[in-house]
Amino acid sequence: MLSASATALPRPTIVVIDDIPDLVDSVVMLLEMSGYDAFGETAGASGVRKSTEVGAELVVLDFLLPEMNGAEIGTALRAEPSLAALKILMLSATPEAMVRHSFTAYDGFLAKPVFAEDLLAAIDKLIGSGTTSPRLPS
Repeated sequence: MLSASATALPRPTIVVIDDIPDLVDSVVMLLEMSGYDAFGETAGASGVRKSTEVGAELVVLDFLLPEMNGAEIGTALRAEPSLAALKILMLSATPEAMVRHSFTAYDGFLAKPVFAEDLLAAIDKLIGSGTTSPRLPS
């Protein structure tokens, strides 16, 4: 007989890269409550390293960051052979037309501010759902 841990499906892995620590913490918490393995980084280089280290399936990426912008981060992620299947969801207050002018290799775009339900729906569309449904306040 298999144990519960032996039969559990692996949780999809997501890295959130944004320079606003509170936003990163909130999104990571929402994702973990929704059944994803989630990690947060507030800088581009560390975000690329973490994505590679954990084998991220999806990166939620801001565009305006201080050291590397979203286009530079996205380009670095796309250049990493171990992340060939990675999906990138841009989450930014920068208008999509401006983002697209600098970087087109993303898989989805959401404008800030975003509702939790919309973020989870976009993630589900890109990589599937986590293993549990979050209990969102009414």
